[in-house]
Amino acid sequence: MTSPAEGSDSRVDYYDGTTFWNNLDAVVRTMAERVSGSESEWWTAYFQRTHCPTPRRHGLVIGCGNGWVERDLVDLGIVSRVDAFDIDPVNIEAARAECGERNITYSLSSFEERATTVPAVKAAQADARAASEMTALTRAALYPSV
Repeated sequence: MTSPAEGSDSRVDYYDGTTFWNNLDAVVRTMAERVSGSESEWWTAYFQRTHCPTPRRHGLVIGCGNGWVERDLVDLGIVSRVDAFDIDPVNIEAARAECGERNITYSLSSFEERATTVPAVKAAQADARAASEMTALTRAALYPSV
């Protein structure tokens, strides 16, 4: 199983000076089993296999922590670009330090502060508006007297 806890160069081993919680063996095993059904298949590989065989262009991570999820998503080719943010400056500093040349933007802010400026959020809002308009048009076409 590939995971941040197995010594990949894309992880951060500390949080406030100690081991980051998601690098603990018991946590790694539990995360893998809860998502994939097996301790031997890491959840991002399972997600790619079952939900995302075609790479996505853009991802959004709210509360990115030390950034290992975004690095896994980009490294596996699940997404080509990620916008990620967190309210903890220690996390953002650690995430940026490990980012390397990956197409990931880490921002120090809350969701509320970034909701109108993050490209992935704006795209999701546009998709929601388009879906709402399509629903209204379909409803009007199917039920013209309502």
